[in-house]
Amino acid sequence: LTLAQRILAILQRDAYARIPDFAWLLSVLVDLAYVARAPIGAQLRDALVDVCLRVRAVRPYASQLMVRVLADASSFVDDDGDGCGEVLWAAAWIVGEYRVEQKDAHRVIGYLIQPSIKFLPADTIAVFLQSAMKVFGYWMYITCLGIDCLPSHVWFRRGVAFSRIVRAVSPSRSTEANIRISRET
Repeated sequence: LTLAQRILAILQRDAYARIPDFAWLLSVLVDLAYVARAPIGAQLRDALVDVCLRVRAVRPYASQLMVRVLADASSFVDDDGDGCGEVLWAAAWIVGEYRVEQKDAHRVIGYLIQPSIKFLPADTIAVFLQSAMKVFGYWMYITCLGIDCLPSHVWFRRGVAFSRIVRAVSPSRSTEANIRISRET
């Protein structure tokens, strides 16, 4: 715990003034999440989001890195409650916020609405679902850009993806009855 906290303190010193490569910083933060079996998940979450908000140039890399984190979500949460599950919150938020960087939106949506998210905390589930809707909306936008009418089979496939999102949001299928999804501007 102490070592991981010291590494975080060194990295964040002087608002990241000594960091020459922010892609490296994000990779180090994710690596810390993999190896740290200590309660530093909230600090890692805040650092990941903070770097993405401050450094515009790192957002494409961050978005792709967070897709890999979502693909390997089971590595961050275990049955004992150890691990850095809060990193999944950051990954979902970054992927949803910087959705224009996604090359493979349907794969990302699959990671965000997988059935295993029901075991995550309610606030993390809310971020997962918000991000799924953002990525889905953007995916539909770029799919339909400049096209008045798409063939019915394209709408059917998109509708199937949307219906999976709606079923995931349904209170009868969630583990928490009072999941509130806040509106983002």
